[in-house]
Amino acid sequence: MRGLDARDVIALYETGAHCGLLKRGMVMLNWALPEMDESQRWQLPVGMRDRSIMQLRALTFGSNLVVRCSCPQCDLELEGQFDLSEAIKSAPDEVPSEFEVSIDGHTASLRCPSTQDLLALAVLPIDQAATELLARCIVAVDDEPHEGDYKPDRSAMARKLSEIDPLMNLGLTFHCDACESEWEEPLEIIDFFWQELEAVAQRLLAEVHALASAYGWSESQILSLSPIRRELYLNMVTA
Repeated sequence: MRGLDARDVIALYETGAHCGLLKRGMVMLNWALPEMDESQRWQLPVGMRDRSIMQLRALTFGSNLVVRCSCPQCDLELEGQFDLSEAIKSAPDEVPSEFEVSIDGHTASLRCPSTQDLLALAVLPIDQAATELLARCIVAVDDEPHEGDYKPDRSAMARKLSEIDPLMNLGLTFHCDACESEWEEPLEIIDFFWQELEAVAQRLLAEVHALASAYGWSESQILSLSPIRRELYLNMVTA
């Protein structure tokens, strides 16, 4: 895997600009794992998908994230630092396609949810989607194919899935000194990375416009310049 250069950022942004969040994640994964078949990328466990996107982000912009949020109690604006490299190292390189766990006195064979599952349930209300998602992850119960009648405790099953694929529900803990509140803020790496890519792509296109207007260069010629040389030329254009 390699980081995105200027041309890659614009190409990725152009491809994902009119997509929903889940499909944008697949666009990112296409750049992160080009050797993987598209159907395999859609079926990759959510945490493994996010791990690859985190790796792509770290190679492109660095591993440090600055996360901003508001305190849910007093609305104070807070800022936290998060190191993607720690999350990447803490996650397994592979997740088993199926695994057995004991829940409510039964032995259940489970699989981790994929982006394909999330897309299939995207139109449902959140609570219903959560219930249906867990049901889709049950392959068999007590060595019998799952027919939908087994309904385990949702919290217990979610914990079991998170143990196998720990990045599927990554949260950052925040503490507000003003009101002493403490809570967990979910880290949506696809949305976070997309906002960064969008800002950089729009800045790069503005630079292309300025330099093409001044010197008549093509987009390819301008983007092949190093960031420092582009900046020097832009300074001369705007001087």
